[in-house]
Amino acid sequence: MSAAPRSKRRKAEQKSKHVYKVGNGFIDLDFFLNGPSKDKAEKEKTSNKAKQAKDTNDTKDMKDAATDADEPAAEAPEQDVVQEDTAPSTPVDDATMPGSQPQAGKKRRRGAKHSHNSNSNEDRIDGDPSLFAVRRALPIWESRNAIRRALDKSDVLVLVGETGSGKSTQVPQYLSTEPWCTGLVAITQPRRVAATTLANRVAREMGTPLTGLDTNDPNARGRVGYSVRFDHKVPKGAKVKFLTEGMLLQEMVRDPALRQYSAVVVDEVHERSVDADLLLGFLRQILQSSSSSSSKDQSKGKSEAETALQKRQQRDSKHPLKVVVMSATADVDKIHSFFTSTAGGGASSASLASTTAKVDVLHIPGRQFPVELVHTPEPVEDILEALVNAVLQIHVQEPLPGDILAFLSGQEEIDAAKRLIEERAANLASNVPHIEAIPLYGQLSMEAQNKAFQPASRPFTRKVVLATNIAETSVTVPGVRYVVDNGKAKVKMFRARLGLESLLAKPIAKSSAIQRAGRAGREGPGKCYRLYTEQSYSQELAPVELPEILRIDILGAVLTMKARGIDNTFTFPLMDEPDHDLMERSLIQLRRLGALADDVSITEDGRTMALLPVSAAFGRVLLDAARADVLLEAIDIVACLTAGDDIFLRLPAEQDREFDDVDERRKELFRREGDLLTHLTTMQRMVGERSSQWKTWCQQRRINLRNMRQAHNIRRQLRGICVRQKMLAAEDVPSIADEEQRDFVPLAPDRTDALLRCFLNGFVLKTAMLAPDGSYVTTEGKHVVAIHPSSVLHGRKTEAIMYLEQVFTTKNYARKVSAVQGDWIVEALRSQQI
Repeated sequence: MSAAPRSKRRKAEQKSKHVYKVGNGFIDLDFFLNGPSKDKAEKEKTSNKAKQAKDTNDTKDMKDAATDADEPAAEAPEQDVVQEDTAPSTPVDDATMPGSQPQAGKKRRRGAKHSHNSNSNEDRIDGDPSLFAVRRALPIWESRNAIRRALDKSDVLVLVGETGSGKSTQVPQYLSTEPWCTGLVAITQPRRVAATTLANRVAREMGTPLTGLDTNDPNARGRVGYSVRFDHKVPKGAKVKFLTEGMLLQEMVRDPALRQYSAVVVDEVHERSVDADLLLGFLRQILQSSSSSSSKDQSKGKSEAETALQKRQQRDSKHPLKVVVMSATADVDKIHSFFTSTAGGGASSASLASTTAKVDVLHIPGRQFPVELVHTPEPVEDILEALVNAVLQIHVQEPLPGDILAFLSGQEEIDAAKRLIEERAANLASNVPHIEAIPLYGQLSMEAQNKAFQPASRPFTRKVVLATNIAETSVTVPGVRYVVDNGKAKVKMFRARLGLESLLAKPIAKSSAIQRAGRAGREGPGKCYRLYTEQSYSQELAPVELPEILRIDILGAVLTMKARGIDNTFTFPLMDEPDHDLMERSLIQLRRLGALADDVSITEDGRTMALLPVSAAFGRVLLDAARADVLLEAIDIVACLTAGDDIFLRLPAEQDREFDDVDERRKELFRREGDLLTHLTTMQRMVGERSSQWKTWCQQRRINLRNMRQAHNIRRQLRGICVRQKMLAAEDVPSIADEEQRDFVPLAPDRTDALLRCFLNGFVLKTAMLAPDGSYVTTEGKHVVAIHPSSVLHGRKTEAIMYLEQVFTTKNYARKVSAVQGDWIVEALRSQQI
């Protein structure tokens, strides 16, 4: 122990903000937060001077607040370096954001300091002690009390947290301990990868098992869970629940008021997915309905359906719903005006004038190190080749440590890049570090996704993460110092004239390019190699992405509105309204599918379709298959179709001879009826093998094992959902042992016809008839289509075809094709006639 007098020791301890009393002694966490320092005394002196100067400025700010309230505070540069040995910054006041009151913000900042000193409970942190220092070092830690106070007095908080602030992991933990939080905290993510990864991280921080089971403590109860499509893991007694936006929308169909939740956090709102826009609209309605619950004229000017919906949306005043909207690059003015606006929702402005939500805005600084941008001097012709070359160049020239994050458009490009990198890395000199290429995209299993967030599997190795745009936001891959940006991303585009939705590789927006570059500066100075010119960035890239609701088919969105009781979908509050013609088209299509009645009210079939985690068309297929007693077979096919890309791997032409045995084995799976029956046969054949043999079985036939495992998981989930919806009897679902012992028997011809006709009811507008010249002409729009070379029907002629996908390459191709009869199409069209 030090021999210094006690009074001197106390003065020395007070210089640190991270000294905590334990028993009769003190522990200083500065060493763990900031690391050892050679010139500690000089830095402490500098820090004290800065603090005195800040206090002087704060005093002056209070005196000048009345005259300078309208003058915005200067914002820190986006690329500022955060020195780890400086004292944490104070909470940022609202003066930095539009739509807020600077003077009030300064008062709140003073209040935060006062509350921090007067209430030690606000400094209390629960969970895994080994992560306390990391969590306190996050920029958002200093703003935790400002967040709590804002939600104490406001219904909605718009939280703009820059990259690296820690908002996605820390905000739900702050809210879950508030006195008003008696229920769950929901935090939505646009992608399942982000939801599952963040749930795992927060579960670790809270020191709680994600599964609700802890082998070291049998009495432990999990407090964190997640729910994504076909994967649900929420332990009993959970307080924080990560979801995809679509899953929360499904829950709102069952419970329009979200009564089990005390707070809903909508993260990454800048991506403006359809589900996010719908979610914000529903949340606004809940807030307005709850605020107007005591109003005597709340039903004035509304239809019976709207009045009934408002009553179902109302919550007990003792248990209000808090909403947090978070993003790094959100349009704050637009979100603020959306929640405070009285327009939309089917009610007059006068009746809603007193029910608008109270909205507060906070800005959280980020932790961003400088990133050097390197553009290509000339446009790149072969992006995949340029990306692989850039990765290998970085690997050879840049020192360790420092992993690489490379952005690609989709799964096929990622698999191709991984193969090329591994082939070329094998020829590198022995003194060059090893290289480990790891894929990261949405359809990967959770175990495969986690590999991207773990250190390299062996020493003296650089990790290269090959990711789609899911790695742009929310998910942070640790160790990354170098980013390779291909400048592309696959986005859904709907062509109303053709009635066709395609997934096309398009140039990203400037906002996405900035986000990608920022990934290199999360842990230290980094570099971003852009595979496009600086001129392309400044002149060709749009500032932000077009909201998804303005560029894709909104059929599913309209069904969700109807299932939740929205009588007039044209007046539903949305930040950006889609074209009215597109809305009308969706209503007509839902009427064809039997989801809506003649008066445009939702039917019982429509309600069931909205509860199924598949598209409306697949929902129609499953409902009809249940009535035709071919539901198990339909589930097998739908599971394969929704598991990701094609389950069959491509066979390169120059390697055909190597795979002669593969061709023979594949022919055993092919069915003359087309691709749907081929998918069914593949699933049934695989589950007939022992699960330990699946890998070998798939390798022998060049089948994507990863997608087949995902399809098997979806199959299990869909069977359980159909049992709960009473579409399938539990005793009719065979066990795993029964399937392994059962010999494969092809589906009988009559059952095959019944199954195909069920799919036809869902996709009757995606059919084509054989023309006299040998081409296929679509029944809707009269366009010429050709059967894709990947189809088992390629090169064959049949009376009529049904296809599930349409792609444009060198031709207008039809994919997922099945042979049908012409009179089936006529009968299906007549039954759906409006």
